[in-house]
Amino acid sequence: TCFLRLLSKEVTGCFLHLSIQDVAGWLDDLNSWGCTVIGEADCKDQFNRILPRDVLQHLDDATQWLRNERQWRATQMFWSIHKYDKCLDRCGKANAYNFDVISHEELTGLIRFCLQEDRFCVAVGQCWSRAFALPMGGPFSAQAADLHSIWKFHLNKQRFYELGELSFTARGFPIWKNPNGRIVSLAQFRDNILVAAVGVGATWAMADVCRLLATAWSLRVLCPCITDTNQDCLRQCMGSTLYALGLAASRHGSCGTVCVHPSALDASWNLKHGAPLQSAWAVNETSLTNLFTGVLMNYRRFLSSWGDYLLSASAWLQVSLLCEHPKGVAVRACQHALHRLLSHTPHDVSLSKRWVTCIAHHMPCSDSHVRSCLRQWLQKYAVWHGKRYASWHIPHEDSHTDWCADWSIWAE
Repeated sequence: TCFLRLLSKEVTGCFLHLSIQDVAGWLDDLNSWGCTVIGEADCKDQFNRILPRDVLQHLDDATQWLRNERQWRATQMFWSIHKYDKCLDRCGKANAYNFDVISHEELTGLIRFCLQEDRFCVAVGQCWSRAFALPMGGPFSAQAADLHSIWKFHLNKQRFYELGELSFTARGFPIWKNPNGRIVSLAQFRDNILVAAVGVGATWAMADVCRLLATAWSLRVLCPCITDTNQDCLRQCMGSTLYALGLAASRHGSCGTVCVHPSALDASWNLKHGAPLQSAWAVNETSLTNLFTGVLMNYRRFLSSWGDYLLSASAWLQVSLLCEHPKGVAVRACQHALHRLLSHTPHDVSLSKRWVTCIAHHMPCSDSHVRSCLRQWLQKYAVWHGKRYASWHIPHEDSHTDWCADWSIWAE
């Protein structure tokens, strides 16, 4: 992972994110250039189509290229892996006791063993062998697929000028702008590719990106429009709302909102299949609180506005009520989780708990009804300054400014 982090920084225009938390910055940056439509594509059968020998060749070529780019003159490369904090991993030989040091030759040998030699298993009385694929769940399989994506993009990045001229936002995310004014931005996490666009022909951006990535990676990259019976993009996969990675990202003009969207719910906040939570008799209030807290805290970096936090808590309250948990228990668990979540923010905790009590009287209900209730509730209890609102602000005589409150933009 440390090697991939260095490589992604050196490859100009690389849009791979090694952590799902890194995607939060990309989603937040969409407002800076006025994104209006967003969609998701998927790299099909990624592990089954990437050959281990190709990954090892990519590793050798990328290592040599990285040495030349960074002008490393050392005769031997070492990687220092921190035992407790992976953010401290670095290239070089660390002397501190809390680092594990491994040479690049040892790392290459370990990857070769995991991908090419460790390929036998015994099941149902037979010995099975994996021949030409990356092992699903292997210790280096996800990293090998990421390396394939980065290096193949580096070798074919001239093709991406078909999207337009490459430039970067103020926060350093790559965007492509064509002569007609269309702007396209990409973000990849594992086999998920997020596509955002604005301008003339924005709805065609997904088809263009899938075609370019399929050519560059030599893999199948498909948008939701493509099925077994339809092999062409119908221009219906780019829209104002995206449900991906456990999130619901909505674009409203040049602004947007992001809230946690449980995968068990569909777009209307109904259960897709069966109940995803244990029965009410098997789960107490403490367990439900810990579940809500863990999920919301994991996605905390994606949430920016006060409304995002309230919608995210409401989504999980909806799940618990659809699973027939007692409303009183679910409301208290949601309030406790929201209290812990908002302790890291400047938003008003008491008002947020009051929102949970208010919306619980309407639940279970649809997503559109929750958003309508939220707007009415914010108009009554929040402090408004134009289209911006805040849970509280510092009293003062002059007009509102950014220092008197943590203002959020109502984007619906």
